[in-house]
Amino acid sequence: MVPSGSNCYYLNNNLDGGSVLVGQINFGGRRFDRYGNELNALSMSGLMPTTGAKSLLRSGDYYYITNQDGGIGRFDATGADAWSAASFQGPLDPGGIAAESIVTDGTLIYTNDDAVRYRIHAFTVSDPFDLTEAWSVDLPDEGRVRGLSYHADSGYLYMHNGGAGAAQTTLYAVDTATQTVYSMGSHDEGGITHQVLRRGNELLVFGYSDNMTAYKLLDDTTIGAQTSQVDLGVGDIYGAAILGNRIIVASAGSKLSAFQIVPEPGSMLLLAFGAAGLLCWPRRRARRRSRA
Repeated sequence: MVPSGSNCYYLNNNLDGGSVLVGQINFGGRRFDRYGNELNALSMSGLMPTTGAKSLLRSGDYYYITNQDGGIGRFDATGADAWSAASFQGPLDPGGIAAESIVTDGTLIYTNDDAVRYRIHAFTVSDPFDLTEAWSVDLPDEGRVRGLSYHADSGYLYMHNGGAGAAQTTLYAVDTATQTVYSMGSHDEGGITHQVLRRGNELLVFGYSDNMTAYKLLDDTTIGAQTSQVDLGVGDIYGAAILGNRIIVASAGSKLSAFQIVPEPGSMLLLAFGAAGLLCWPRRRARRRSRA
């Protein structure tokens, strides 16, 4: 269990070298290595309107963090004041969007919108700390986006519009170069969908079902058949990241868990997982479900 806080949320595949970056409700930001060792932590108490965070990323010399009730701040990633409240700047809430989920391509910061919940924003960052909107796009089927992820090799953002429940079932890709929105196909989580990640030529989906569901990608913007569905046995899943040959998931009960990626022999698709040790909770085994 992660101490001194509540659930960890949108991991968003936000990494810092060989570590995963975590935003935690009722605490703030944390950084863990692949073995579950906590490397750094910074509480948002007294720094944000309410104590806590939902996502954290590194870009250059700074970490950027979202408040659990919206707003983005940053603090030093290097130097004497790294991971120190003394270096904190912000928070900013451009346009009153109350962003909870953030990712970056190394230049722009991409966010969700907790006011118009089917809108995605891109911001430039300047010094002194300021955020200026570069563009925004709306998802045609509306709904609510929670977690985001950026895939560097393709330049696409990936997400699902089912952040408010089972009524919305569309997977989306956004081309960050052209700001074109693509409906990729449907995924019915049976409840809230939190996170979508791309790993090679497959798309991984996580949410309230307790499953990791994998789809083959026909191209950058279209899913094909479901290739596997794995019950990870950790409860509702709020976020995920790929760290080397492990999947890290944030789930109910303040848990972070790590699972070894085990490709099935003779296949290029991710079809099986095995528990590889848990970051913050007693060891459990994943239970594989049959293909749909």
